[in-house]
Amino acid sequence: MLLLTLTQGVREMGGQELPIPEDGVLPAGTFRTFAPCKPGVYQWTAQVKSAAGEVLSEAHKARFYPTDELAQDRP
Repeated sequence: MLLLTLTQGVREMGGQELPIPEDGVLPAGTFRTFAPCKPGVYQWTAQVKSAAGEVLSEAHKARFYPTDELAQDRP
């Protein structure tokens, strides 16, 4: 299972838990978030979970909106 979440600071902008496709690629439009509306740093968090719900791996990627420039990763 894959859990994707978009946040700005402590504010969660949306995300959801999805099964991982066999090819490992999520098609466009697979998940929904609330659109960012004000400039700032937004962070994606991805967690891969086992069938029992145990977190196996976690990754973060932060970007400045609206420029889409990479921001320093945040824990």
